[in-house]
Amino acid sequence: MNTVTNNVTQIVTSFRKATDQHRTVLDSITLDGRRKVWENVAEAALIAQEILKPENKGDYHAALLAHGLAAPVDGKKVNPYTLVVKLLYGEWKDEQANVFQPNRSAEKYACVFRYFAKRRGKFDTIALIAKHIETYSDPTHGSNMRGIEAQDRAEHKKSSSTPKAASNDNFELGEKLDRGEVARLDKRPEFIPEEVSYGKLWFRMVDGEVIVMGYEEVTDQTYKTLATKRGKAIREAHNAAL
Repeated sequence: MNTVTNNVTQIVTSFRKATDQHRTVLDSITLDGRRKVWENVAEAALIAQEILKPENKGDYHAALLAHGLAAPVDGKKVNPYTLVVKLLYGEWKDEQANVFQPNRSAEKYACVFRYFAKRRGKFDTIALIAKHIETYSDPTHGSNMRGIEAQDRAEHKKSSSTPKAASNDNFELGEKLDRGEVARLDKRPEFIPEEVSYGKLWFRMVDGEVIVMGYEEVTDQTYKTLATKRGKAIREAHNAAL
């Protein structure tokens, strides 16, 4: 059983308990539900900044180890908030606290945390962060948390850990929407929460109509892999036709 207790683990445990108490509202797709999510993420973003302060490094690394997570490698170019998200939104899967499972659907929050950390002088309260999430709108990146996530990724594109130029080219080609094999739904199906950024749909054909039966959320990395694979296939088909 895990018995490690320090400043960081106390902060993380307290946040998790508060989040679980509001789980029903947080899972709602109503505007009030989304606002509660934005407030929850705003609080978590500030907690994440506190956890990553230099003076908390020892406690932070100990907390990671206690949860079965590897400490970050100094100098490695990754989002420093990814591991914090795993701590804050993961859960113990057994009463003995031996098996810890991160929440993969929350991984996108790492981009939101990094976005606000970069602007911490302007957004230093839960209310300011939550309001900015609600009112954020950009013609290129989108709105609310998905837009903020996209802007953060764009800001860190050159420093990301996707090195090969050919792979990047295939990814960009695979994301293109102006091709015949891309179908666009008129609106988001109600059963897909607004905060879901990437996923797979499954469907059946009925009298010429596409009936969407459900979805499976995927991580941003899975989406990138699928888009890159699609781009590679498009490029190979084009080259073969020359």
